[in-house]
Amino acid sequence: MFSIHKNIGSIKVSVNIFILFFVAAAILAGALPEYLLTLLCIFVHEAGHMAAAVLSRATVHSIRLLPVGFNAGIDDGICSRGQRILIFASGPCVSFLLAVLAAILMYFNITNSLVRLGIYANLYLGIFNLLPVLPLDGGKLAMELLAAKFGVFRTGKVLQLFSFLISVGIVLAGIAVFIDNRRNVSLVIIGLYILMCAKTNREETAFMNIKSLLFRKSRVIKKGIYPAREIVVLKHVKLTEVIKACDYVDRFHIVNVLDDDLKVIKVMTEQELIEAIIRNTPDTTFDNLVHMEYNVPNDIN
Repeated sequence: MFSIHKNIGSIKVSVNIFILFFVAAAILAGALPEYLLTLLCIFVHEAGHMAAAVLSRATVHSIRLLPVGFNAGIDDGICSRGQRILIFASGPCVSFLLAVLAAILMYFNITNSLVRLGIYANLYLGIFNLLPVLPLDGGKLAMELLAAKFGVFRTGKVLQLFSFLISVGIVLAGIAVFIDNRRNVSLVIIGLYILMCAKTNREETAFMNIKSLLFRKSRVIKKGIYPAREIVVLKHVKLTEVIKACDYVDRFHIVNVLDDDLKVIKVMTEQELIEAIIRNTPDTTFDNLVHMEYNVPNDIN
C-alpha cells in the first residue's frame, strides 16, 4: 500500500509515494541537498549489507525506498553464523568508513556544510544501527553472538529488556533537551522508535528461530559435516514445545524420546520433527506419534 513496485530481475523494488511529500518539504525548507545526501548515506549503508550478502551467497530479494531511507530484504537462511555476522556488521562498517573519508576531506580543507553533514550522518547511522535492539543490526549481531551460549529465547528476553531500558533513557534525554531549547525532539522520536522495535522483539526472535530451522537442511547438505546437539524429551511432551529447545545456532538436533522409565523409545532428527509438526495437530505429543506409527491405541501401554 502507498508504494510503487517493479521487479528488476529477481529483486522486487518498491518506492513509497510519501517520499514525494518529504522531497517537497525539503525543497520548501531549502534543505533538498541535505535530504538527498542523507538518503545517499543510508543507501550506501544498505549497499554494504547487500555486498556482504552477495559475497556470502545469500539472496537479496527486495529493495525498498522509504521517506526515511532504504531497506534491503536479504534471505540469509543458508548462511553460516560467521557469514550472517559479516552481513549484519557490514552496514555500520561502511557508514563509519564514509565518516572517515568525509573527515579526511575536511582535513585537506575541503569543507562545506555537506561534507560536515556526511560525517555526522554516517556516524549517526553506524552508532544507531549498532544498538542491541532488534531488528537493528546491533540486535541481530547480539543475537548471533549470545544465542550460541545462552539460547535464542533467553537472549531474546534479555535484548527485549535492554531495548526497553535504552528507549526509556533516550526518551528522557530527549525530553530534557526539548525543555532546554523547545525545538529539538529528535531524541524523543528515536527513543519511541526503539520502543516500537522492542515490542516486536519477541516475534522477531521466534521468526529467526523458525526460519533457521527450516533452512538448516540446506546448510547441512552444503557442508556435508555439521555439529550436532542431542535433546532428551519425555513422551508426554508436545511436539511443538521442543522447537523452543532447538536454538537457531549452527547445530543439528537429535531428539531422544524417553518413556516414564527414562528408556529411549524413539530417536528423531530435527528434520523429522519439523515434518511431524507439519503433518499433525499442535496438541500431538511424542507418545501420540509413537502410537500412530505402530497403529496402537493411546490407552494401551
